[in-house]
Amino acid sequence: KIGTVHFSGNNSIHFIDESLDPKLERLVNIDEISLKNIDNSDINNSADLTISMHVDKHSSLETKCKIRPFLPKVDLDLEGRIRNVHLPPISPYLSKYLGYNVKTGVLSLDYVFKVDAGVLDVDNEVVIKNIKLVPDDQNKIDKLSKQLTMPLDKALSILRDKNNDVNLSIPIRGDIENPDFNLNDIIGKALGRALKMASVSAIKYFLQPYGALLVLASL
Repeated sequence: KIGTVHFSGNNSIHFIDESLDPKLERLVNIDEISLKNIDNSDINNSADLTISMHVDKHSSLETKCKIRPFLPKVDLDLEGRIRNVHLPPISPYLSKYLGYNVKTGVLSLDYVFKVDAGVLDVDNEVVIKNIKLVPDDQNKIDKLSKQLTMPLDKALSILRDKNNDVNLSIPIRGDIENPDFNLNDIIGKALGRALKMASVSAIKYFLQPYGALLVLASL
C-alpha cells in the first residue's frame, strides 16, 4: 500500500514530439499531481488521481480520475476540463486526423471519460472560438468531406453561433484494442450529426412557413 504520492510547487514537463513536421515543442507547468490509495491487495481496488496543469496564464487542464491500475486491461473513470488551448501549435495532430491545419482558433473542452476493460466511452462538450482552417492533406480532406457531404471549413461555418463560436458534442465509443477503432471516423460521424441538427434548426427558424410545420411535426 502507498497512501499518497503528491507533487506540488514549481514543476514542469518539456514536451517535444519530433515525429511531427514541424516538431511540436511545449513547456507544460504542473500545478499539482496527486495519486492516493494505491493498494494491490485486491486487483479491483481503485486509486484516486488528480492532475492540474497549465501551459500559460490562459490555458489550463484539470482532471480527477479513479483508476484501477492492477487490472489486466485499462479500467478508469475520469472527468475534467481543458480551457483556452491555442490550436495553431498543435495543428500537426489535427492534420493527421482531419487533413487541415489551424490558422487561428482556441479550444475549450469538458469531458467525461470511462474505460471499462479496454472499452472506451467518452462524452466531450467542445467549444472552439474563431477557428480558421488551412488545407494540408487533400486525401484526408476528401475522405472527411464524403462523411460530412461538404468540406470541413464549410461545415464549421454552418455550426458557428452569433459569437463566431462552434459548440459540439462529440461522443466516442469503441474498443481501443480493436484495430478497426478509428478516431477520425468517429469525429466525422459526430460532425455529421451536428450538421444535421444545425440544418434542421435553420429550417425551423428561417424557412417559414415550412419551419412552423416542422416544429408541429416534432411536437
